[in-house]
Amino acid sequence: MDADRVFRGSIPALYDRHSGSSILVPYADDPALRLADMERGRILETAVGAGMATRNLVSSLPEKVSIVATDLNQPVLDHASSQLPSTRASGRKADAQHYRFLMWSSTPWCASSV
Repeated sequence: MDADRVFRGSIPALYDRHSGSSILVPYADDPALRLADMERGRILETAVGAGMATRNLVSSLPEKVSIVATDLNQPVLDHASSQLPSTRASGRKADAQHYRFLMWSSTPWCASSV
C-alpha cells in the first residue's frame, strides 16, 4: 500500500505503460505542438510524471533545445529519466511551488504530469 501512495517500485512503469498510453497521449503531445517553432534555448517541465511529454519534446524539437524535467517524486523521475532518448533532457527532483521566478522568466515551461 505504501508503494502505491508514493509511486515507487513498479508503480511508475505501470502508470507509464497503462494509464499514460491510453488516456494521456493528447496531453503529452500538446507541449511539443505548442513549442514546435522553438529553435534553441531551454524548457523547464514541471510535474514530469511518466515523462511522455518530455519524450515528445526531445523527439520533435531541435538539438539546440535542452529540457530540464522536474518532479516531486524521485522514483517517478527516475523512471521518466530512464526512458529519455537523449542526454539533452535531464531530470531533477524539485517542487514547482518554489519556481516563483517563472512569473517573470522568458524560459518556456510546461506542467504535464504525463
